[in-house]
Amino acid sequence: AAPTYDRFSGIQKRASGLLLQEIARGGFRRILEIGCGTGHFTRILLDAFPPAAVTALDISLPMIERARQRLGEHPRLRLLQADAERLPPGIQGPFDLVTSSSAMQWIQDPPALFSRLSAILEDRGTLAFSTFGPGTLEELQRALELAMGRSAPRIPASSFPGLRDVVNWLERKFAVKSAVSRRFTREYRDLKELLWALKATGTSPPPGNRPAIRGPRGLGRLEDAYLTRYGSIKATYEVFILVACKRRTQR
Repeated sequence: AAPTYDRFSGIQKRASGLLLQEIARGGFRRILEIGCGTGHFTRILLDAFPPAAVTALDISLPMIERARQRLGEHPRLRLLQADAERLPPGIQGPFDLVTSSSAMQWIQDPPALFSRLSAILEDRGTLAFSTFGPGTLEELQRALELAMGRSAPRIPASSFPGLRDVVNWLERKFAVKSAVSRRFTREYRDLKELLWALKATGTSPPPGNRPAIRGPRGLGRLEDAYLTRYGSIKATYEVFILVACKRRTQR
């Protein structure tokens, strides 16, 4: 989705704005960004914290290449293709801020990741991120169930962890300073526009998974179910904003 992401990532950009509001007063000097994508939030971090050295990573090489095109050879920036759940040896810290916007929902083992991030944060360092919750795209899930009955699949967002789960995992290593849930609803012209927006931001099911409804007839049935239940093609996005502080290491 790297070539199309920036044109369709309005909700993600809104989430990054909310995240910045939560950390804007921090005097951060060493920042690690997880899931930097095309570099939108990376640019925000560089501008908001002028002295800071930023290490930004993403698992997708095309995303890293887009970020490099956006940001150029910035003297305070290091861009890396890397998996956040398998951090390369060169990323050791200590960082005073680890942050991520609209990427944590894809982490396979959040408790393990939070433990690793605690290890590379300085004492009382900050972990702050925005992530999507399981209420995201709930209208699409209900429309699928109406159109397909018991054979309806679960969309990926339905398996995202809830806010209470995320807080519980964080509290094993961090003191949670704030945990906020926000919901945004966006209207689309038709089902095709919604599905294209999901594909263009990389949030549709992964390649190899056969679509639940295929062809014009199947899509028409799904759109009819959507309109029957909601009267329009709309989508809710549930966004969590979390800020946590690493507990002081006992010596």
